[in-house]
Amino acid sequence: MLLTALVQFERLRGKNYAEKKRENKPCRHSDILILFALKQMESSCPDGVSISELSRELHVKSPTVTPTVYHLETLKLVARDTDRKDRRIIRVRLTEEGNRLLSDHQKHFAAHVEGMVHYLGVEKSIEFANLLNEVYVYESSKSHENSKHHNP
Repeated sequence: MLLTALVQFERLRGKNYAEKKRENKPCRHSDILILFALKQMESSCPDGVSISELSRELHVKSPTVTPTVYHLETLKLVARDTDRKDRRIIRVRLTEEGNRLLSDHQKHFAAHVEGMVHYLGVEKSIEFANLLNEVYVYESSKSHENSKHHNP
């Protein structure tokens, strides 16, 4: 039963990805993650966030973040500026358009969750959230254990 449910979700995820690709939406999941990270960090970094700070926050290497930031800049969702104190450092910040896109994305996601809670009911929704948290803990511990075996 669990295997069947996981396979169904994987198929649904693939179908949703294919549909989004056909819609020609310029933003990918990785783009949204970076925009959310920038939004979270903006209060502690009023001049913008450096690529290295952003990559640390997302637990990825800087070369992974850089092309996505360039892509977001071409979409006018972020702006890049040179650091005033150290011209080697590039600071990234959300633009008004980036903030607007994030706000729309948050509203859409909240509506999705609200629909799910309405469908499942409050009790099952809480149970579902608890199960997802347990799965997260399991996957995190597995991931941590794998990294120990690969990095002696």
